[in-house]
Amino acid sequence: MILVACGNSSEAAARISVEKNTVTVGEPLTYQVEMLDAGAQGVLNLIAEQGYFLLPWQTADLRQFTADATGQVEGSIATDDIPPGRYRLVFACSTGCSQLRPMSEAPKVTMPDGSAAAVSDGPEVTIRSDSNAVVTVTGAGQPTLIRVAGTGFPPSTEVEIVVSLGVPFASGLPLLTSEAATTDANGSFTHDVTVSERASRNTVYVGVGERILASTEFS
Repeated sequence: MILVACGNSSEAAARISVEKNTVTVGEPLTYQVEMLDAGAQGVLNLIAEQGYFLLPWQTADLRQFTADATGQVEGSIATDDIPPGRYRLVFACSTGCSQLRPMSEAPKVTMPDGSAAAVSDGPEVTIRSDSNAVVTVTGAGQPTLIRVAGTGFPPSTEVEIVVSLGVPFASGLPLLTSEAATTDANGSFTHDVTVSERASRNTVYVGVGERILASTEFS
């Protein structure tokens, strides 16, 4: 059980846990939050290992919750459209999480109702791809170019290449650029992408439609 602090060390603290810390895309991520205030309302989100929140807090629809009369919440998160990767499950309360101890380094976030709320972290979770696709990034001969190569994708299919910056605590995927490429008959592609700026940790995601099939980091 992972502790998510509410109050000081001498008081009961809210606890958030997941049934499984590793799931495959398409497999629900089942969670439980205990010892909130009765009727507490809030929003769950994921923070990627690159440092950004997966969804903008004001429109986050990963899961909104209302605690029952005992201060508990049980539910599951659909992972079909979540990019494979390593995350930490986090939440913020708009009401009913008294004396919340926030993540020390995280700023307050703007909730769907416009209020400002502190963020508390929970367990680490890994979402594995259900695809055998692989993507790599190498230099392309110029400082502002990267060469993205992929294998194992659907053949003769348009794929979307998304480049994001690892901006700490950005509210939503920090999109730098997005381009399209088409795989060959073997499901492979090579595509040069212009990258106007970089952070210390950057990520290339490659998907088909709404599904991210593979990703890799570059610096």
